[in-house]
Amino acid sequence: MKLRILALVSFFTVTSLFCQILDPAKVISQYLHTIYNADNGVKEVLDIVQDKNGYLWIASYDGLIRFNGREFKKYNNSNRDDLELTSARALAIDDDGALWIGSNDNGVSYFKNNEFSSFTQKDGLPNNSIRKLFVDSRNNLWVGTAAGLGLIEDGKCKVFTTYKDLNLSQVLFITENSLGEVIIGINRENGLYKYSNGIIKPFEINPIFSDKNIDYIISSTSKNIYWVLSESVLYKIENNTVLGEYKIGNYIRDSKFVNSYGLYMDNSDSLWVIADGGLIRFHNEKFDFYSTSQGLSDDMVKVVFQDYEGSLWVGTGGGLDKFVEPKFTLIDTNQGLINNGVNAVLEVGNNVWIGTNSGISIYDNKNKRFIKDDVISTINQRIRHLYLDMSGNIWISTYGDGVIKYTLDKRLIYYNSDNGLAGNKVRTVFEDSKKDIWVGTTTGLSKIDGNSITSYNLSNGMEFEYVMCLMEDSSEQLLIGTDGGGILIFKDGNFINRITKQDGLAGDVIFRFHVDDKSAVWITTGSGISKFYKDKLINFTIKNGLPTNAIFQIIEDKNNKFWVTTSDGIFSINKESFLSIEQKLDITFYDNKSGLGTGPAATAWGIIDRYENLWIPTYNGVALLEPESNKINSVPPRVVIEDEIIIDNISYYKNDNITLNPDSRRVIFNVSALSYQVPDKVVVQYMLEGFDETWLPKTTKNDVLYTNLSPGVYKLLVKAYNNDGIESDNIAEFSFTKKPHFYETPLFIIVVVFLSLSMLLLVLINIHNIRTRVLKNKILLQEKEIDFEKKAKLNEMKLTKSYSRFVPHEFLQLLNKDSIQSVQLGDQIEMKMAILVFDIRSFTTISETLTPEENFNFLNSFLAITVPIIRNNGGVIDKYIGDAVMALFPHSVEAAVKTALELQNEVAKFNLENRCFQNKFISIGIGIHFGSIMVGTIGETNRMDATVISDAVNVCFRLESLTKEYSESIIISESVKNIIEDTGCFNIKFINNVVVKGKTNSLNIYSVI
Repeated sequence: MKLRILALVSFFTVTSLFCQILDPAKVISQYLHTIYNADNGVKEVLDIVQDKNGYLWIASYDGLIRFNGREFKKYNNSNRDDLELTSARALAIDDDGALWIGSNDNGVSYFKNNEFSSFTQKDGLPNNSIRKLFVDSRNNLWVGTAAGLGLIEDGKCKVFTTYKDLNLSQVLFITENSLGEVIIGINRENGLYKYSNGIIKPFEINPIFSDKNIDYIISSTSKNIYWVLSESVLYKIENNTVLGEYKIGNYIRDSKFVNSYGLYMDNSDSLWVIADGGLIRFHNEKFDFYSTSQGLSDDMVKVVFQDYEGSLWVGTGGGLDKFVEPKFTLIDTNQGLINNGVNAVLEVGNNVWIGTNSGISIYDNKNKRFIKDDVISTINQRIRHLYLDMSGNIWISTYGDGVIKYTLDKRLIYYNSDNGLAGNKVRTVFEDSKKDIWVGTTTGLSKIDGNSITSYNLSNGMEFEYVMCLMEDSSEQLLIGTDGGGILIFKDGNFINRITKQDGLAGDVIFRFHVDDKSAVWITTGSGISKFYKDKLINFTIKNGLPTNAIFQIIEDKNNKFWVTTSDGIFSINKESFLSIEQKLDITFYDNKSGLGTGPAATAWGIIDRYENLWIPTYNGVALLEPESNKINSVPPRVVIEDEIIIDNISYYKNDNITLNPDSRRVIFNVSALSYQVPDKVVVQYMLEGFDETWLPKTTKNDVLYTNLSPGVYKLLVKAYNNDGIESDNIAEFSFTKKPHFYETPLFIIVVVFLSLSMLLLVLINIHNIRTRVLKNKILLQEKEIDFEKKAKLNEMKLTKSYSRFVPHEFLQLLNKDSIQSVQLGDQIEMKMAILVFDIRSFTTISETLTPEENFNFLNSFLAITVPIIRNNGGVIDKYIGDAVMALFPHSVEAAVKTALELQNEVAKFNLENRCFQNKFISIGIGIHFGSIMVGTIGETNRMDATVISDAVNVCFRLESLTKEYSESIIISESVKNIIEDTGCFNIKFINNVVVKGKTNSLNIYSVI
């Protein structure tokens, strides 16, 4: 078996020899596990092999199945005329790359160059019911059937008649030892045979098996060492001596009966027992067990197989299971953790303390096991934070029972609200440079100085009580990160400042502080990362390449690499990548496909220990990343252009010598990038020589479409990258030709060009004569037309200028019209813009004291100084409605708000300079709304008007009227507030949530000061 593993590896590139192992120090449940079942297209799996291209082939009762990491393709007699079998039972790959398929009752088929051929009893097989196939180190195919053994050499089948039992019995297994000897087991007592140097004879490995059935034998890499499986007992045999005997049923956790019938040795020399009681591994004389109760697709295990990347595939009665070495190792209750909900990790000496939802577990980091502390085991509350002070005391933040100090003499001292703590729900503990202990709770901040507790909350100057994190800066100021209130700054017994989003922070929910070696302060928030360095604040968000804006914690390792926990997973990034805010961040992202399970726990505390191991709390245990064992998937993926090519919805095979006919429009190539560890993260690049000038961008698509190609010769090139960015060591290529139409051939083009030139010459001569006669008349006519056009243009400009006093030129621009004459009834356009309405308050009262002439003079003088403000800020006057004005701001919402403020200032000046109207001081109310409007013309052919129609207009008028009710000068809607809020240029105040007249839905309104 070991020779067969090495033979398989030789199919691939040298780099494949360095495939990642499944670390046998981990229990099976710590591997990444993926299930494929009937929902994916695969049911009961009987055998698995991998060909030299990298495809996995699966034997099942539904037939032969090929898997490329993303989809299962089925082959049987229902979809292939050259394949007789309906089911496949055994598989083998020979050194020439041919796939051999053993069926239940149709003999053996082999597949090469996309063609199937068969080999049956008619061709010399002892029986058509195939149970085992094996290719030995000499590239001979051994066929184990339900009644006899066959050996196919040079296309001919040899049967063995010397021994009657061997000729008639069912073959259980065929394997090869380190000496190149083939060992065959049959379902009889003493049913063991060995083939060597062309001779087959009975083989006795030890007298203990004289009256037992041997289920399987596998040879170790060391000479003369065998592992023998017999009646669910595993034996280690060396030189015919039993060195070890292990009854499998005694070691598995379920302690149930296991019927075992096969062995498989992986590349870490772990033995996998193939049985009907679950998945069983044996390594260093220890068994590990994995069953349906832990997620296995079915306890009936049929086959175990390891691919060239190191992934382990398990075929069961319920489907196909994949086990992959994770980048992160999950330590959970299966290994002794008290609770899977982890919130904090702390390194104390050689131990790692893990705070969970139901107490603390202590992990011996050196010996890799959990240890018990009788004092700590009495704490069963939810732990939110663990902190080691400079005196060696451990502070335990609980969520409901205050904070607990675990002293050097192993005593527990409780601090809670009964003795003055600000609250019993504690989120964090911090020791400042004066050795004072600060405790952040959900209801305030407390300082513990010896036995004295001083607490702060809203009642004594603390603006926001919910504390998330604490830090002391170089000026001995205490920075207090809050849950929604930004950062509070405390010094000398007073809160001296508060920094929020309005001051430039990325967000007001502060999760953590991190200070790097250059004293830069990194602040993780619910809206991105803020970096404060040398009085400069820079923010990083999704726009800069962060995978999400909800950033929980930054942990820095000794190589200046940041490990960042987020709501979506973890990413790593070199700190230098943050040098420029304009630079797109280059990150490496880790999620559940990396071993994180459900991902980092929200607002939990992770660490890097003295061994540079990264500990990340999650909802299903603590995830451990050990740099020295975190090997990337260094095996380059294999990339293959599939045999099937689709041309104008018709399938063709590559070996059909593909040539596109002149009318071919669409050609689709399907590609398989064969890497199975994380197939969703495998990407490919395409380039069609003769069409593309360079490689197209990387994509996860496995098909490539080209349309309307010109006649010519083309070559499709494809390369791939695996989940760790390793490029394929092969570039798949396929050349094809597209024929030209007859009118696209060189000869046709030459003839057409010659005839065209001849005709062109005749035409040019004729044209010259005609042009000479007409030229003078044309010149005279052009002079008249130019003169006429000048006069018409002048009249049009005068007309447009005159009309612009009634229909502004900007209104024409909105309708995409150059002049008033081109405006037609029904012209319209829909767009989003800001609407501003202002109205003189109590104008009716003022006008009653004035004559009609004085009223007009008053309004015109008032509008003469206010309307230019609208125009200067890019506004367009839509209409005058008595003493009210409606304006549109198509380009900027901020300009509308700026205009409102300037209008209010101008009214104040107007009141000072216009006392001639009986010293009547005036005021205006302004409403601003943002929404969709229809700009256009209404009326009829002989009398039309340019206007704006929109529900947004009605809302704006209602907002203006609300200025009187709420005694505000300017009222804006929430749609305006959301646009201008991030500018920080305006002082905005929430007024109320109202239902304006004519509307059923309420809206929030705000004032601008």
